[in-house]
Amino acid sequence: ILLSDLEARLRKRLPVMFPGSHFSFEAGDIVSQIMNFGAPTPVEVVVSGPDLAANRAYGENLRTELEKISALRDVGFEQPLDYPSIDVNINRELAGQLGVTAQQVGQALVVATSSSRFVTPVYWTDPKSGVAYQVQVEFPQPRMTSIREMESIPVMPGGGAHPLLGDVAHVSYGTVAGEYDRYDGQRMVSLSANVVGEDLGRAASQVDVAVQRAGNPPRGVAVNVRGQIAPMKETLSNLGVGLLLAVVAIFLLLAANFESMRLSFVVLSTIPAVIAGVIISLLVTRTTLNM
Repeated sequence: ILLSDLEARLRKRLPVMFPGSHFSFEAGDIVSQIMNFGAPTPVEVVVSGPDLAANRAYGENLRTELEKISALRDVGFEQPLDYPSIDVNINRELAGQLGVTAQQVGQALVVATSSSRFVTPVYWTDPKSGVAYQVQVEFPQPRMTSIREMESIPVMPGGGAHPLLGDVAHVSYGTVAGEYDRYDGQRMVSLSANVVGEDLGRAASQVDVAVQRAGNPPRGVAVNVRGQIAPMKETLSNLGVGLLLAVVAIFLLLAANFESMRLSFVVLSTIPAVIAGVIISLLVTRTTLNM
């Protein structure tokens, strides 16, 4: 079975098995990873600016346009922008009346969900060997599986009252940005996609059109197309300049050898036919001029 066929099957089956999840096939070989220039896929569009909300809003519009391109697969954000979280909103007035501070609420929450080693490192020294061991206190993980159990976490203030977390705070489910990426000090969101059934050059042209259809970005927001597209355009541009310089250099060498500008021009007049033959060969063999 071909790798492309396996990926096509998995693209159909995985979303059904795991609804709400995003899947992407990234290059496993080092050559493709180097060719992507740090991007996980051949196509990467980066939206950067000072305001993350504005970046994401424009990124959503751009994502809609990219999904219309039939050659692109696995279009999605690289960053987990809606990472599930548990929000604890402390009632400052009630907490103050019970002698509880926000720091104490946070410490109680960390100890219950992680460990006391992150808030109060405690070391015990063995009197016989003199070796120090770290002692940490934590709740059994099976006991912290719902909001109701988190609301029953005791908060231990300095006074005599021992309220529970649910008494001084409202606990609810929420979402947060799971990862912040920056470029030149500005926050950014990245859209990645794979190319299937089309050469990268045509896909790059369609991506440029999709960026234009998404409209003008908000003030201060910049859009950059990366992955293999940027170096491909630069390479093809340099290839054209290099070809022109090579023709000029060969013309001068022939002119010096034949001592005739006319003979040199006659020899180089075969170049259009050679280029035409190369193009016809690429079309016949269905080969692309790629990196």
